[in-house]
Amino acid sequence: RLGAGHLELCDIDPDAIPCLEENAELNAIQDWNAWAGSVEILPSTARFDLVIANMLRTEFFPMRDRVLEMMPVGGRLVLSGYLAQERGQVLDWFASAGIDLEVEETEGDWWAAAGRRK
Repeated sequence: RLGAGHLELCDIDPDAIPCLEENAELNAIQDWNAWAGSVEILPSTARFDLVIANMLRTEFFPMRDRVLEMMPVGGRLVLSGYLAQERGQVLDWFASAGIDLEVEETEGDWWAAAGRRK
């Protein structure tokens, strides 16, 4: 709806794929592909202007370098599902990876952030 040409919907849990498919249909997304697995299986040429990762830090951090490789300069990364106490670890990675923090939100013990690659 906001101008995405194509969406890759991925979850590490195969049981979540029907939810991804349902959300794509409910949001009238025309061009999408839903699959289970890790970003590691994507071709080295894959590029994404926006990556949204709603997963625990312990799940995302092992694939963070691959995600960064897929994001062009100016690409955005949205992370959610993090414990507020992990904020420092993520912001340290943002700084070393060349990601400018644009917005962050804390709700109870949970923290989310969005940044743009320099």
